[in-house]
Amino acid sequence: MTLNKTDPANQFEWLENTLNSSLRNKEKVYVIAHVPVGYLPYATKTPAMRQYYNEKLVDIFRRYSSVIAGQFYGHTHRDSLMVLSDKNGNPINSVFVAPAVTPVKGVLEKETNNPGVRLFQYKPGDYTLLDMLQYYLNLTEANLKGESNWTLEYTLTQAYGVADLQPKSLHGLAQQLATIDSKQFLKYYHYFFVSYDSSAPCDQRCKTLQICAIMNLDLVSYEDCLKRHL
Repeated sequence: MTLNKTDPANQFEWLENTLNSSLRNKEKVYVIAHVPVGYLPYATKTPAMRQYYNEKLVDIFRRYSSVIAGQFYGHTHRDSLMVLSDKNGNPINSVFVAPAVTPVKGVLEKETNNPGVRLFQYKPGDYTLLDMLQYYLNLTEANLKGESNWTLEYTLTQAYGVADLQPKSLHGLAQQLATIDSKQFLKYYHYFFVSYDSSAPCDQRCKTLQICAIMNLDLVSYEDCLKRHL
């Protein structure tokens, strides 16, 4: 239904008008949507939406990054984060992809996930993101016992040793994840499946796809990342 349409249902026009209005009124906003911007971390050169739409969104979000206090998505059923940078590579927006309450796996995703829900802590005055508490249900245990026990999986600042959820903090974390033999990455990849299976393998190609998706949301920088590391 969106093939060959540059602005289906005038959604980009609405988004830009809304963000521009918030800019004029000196407001802060959260961007909340189902399908995330950027590239799927478990596939190669695959954005979650049509390529043109992804590039358009990245351009809009860069121009209005001073207004956007955070971006929140779902769709993948996986726990992941991204950092939107400007064209000079400076981190300007924090992006979070939440896991789902339903498990899923398929051709591109051989592993599945535990159900998860999350809670964000923020400053009410300016929407500054402070922390995130991720809760999960051990599905294997729940099926065996016939009852559900939702528990805290991790608190983001404590798990990764970052001060807050601001773009610079998450960019620093992403750089740690990218290092060779990173213990932080092993933890991140375990949480990616909401602690479903700690034995899920992630070879160098798998890690590269993850890191490039975290740090590069537009086509040019993403492809450059793949060329440098694959």
